[in-house]
Amino acid sequence: MEVTSMAFSTIKLNNNNYQLWKHQLKLLKSKEGLEAEEGRIKDEIEENTQEAEEGRIKDEIEKYGEKSAVAASIILSTLESSQAQQVINLDEAKDIWFKLKEIHEGRVSSRRI
Repeated sequence: MEVTSMAFSTIKLNNNNYQLWKHQLKLLKSKEGLEAEEGRIKDEIEENTQEAEEGRIKDEIEKYGEKSAVAASIILSTLESSQAQQVINLDEAKDIWFKLKEIHEGRVSSRRI
């Protein structure tokens, strides 16, 4: 899937609005077809690692990389600088997403104790 236009408006993630931000990003990822497609491609790559040298799998790996880059760009464009600093060393969308989830949902859990 080629994403040609990224016209979207969302709030910037800060220390106080994670749940709203997460909901908006999930809707955006779903709208752009990134979430389901990334998961399908990643699963297929993991199931077929021994065939990684074959052309079809190489194409799937390349598609995954492109989609991950688009998704990472979307995520990073919706972060305030204080949030971006916490994921600056991560390249893959999945890694960025889970790090932000760990940071913010971890805080929620610790506040409830």
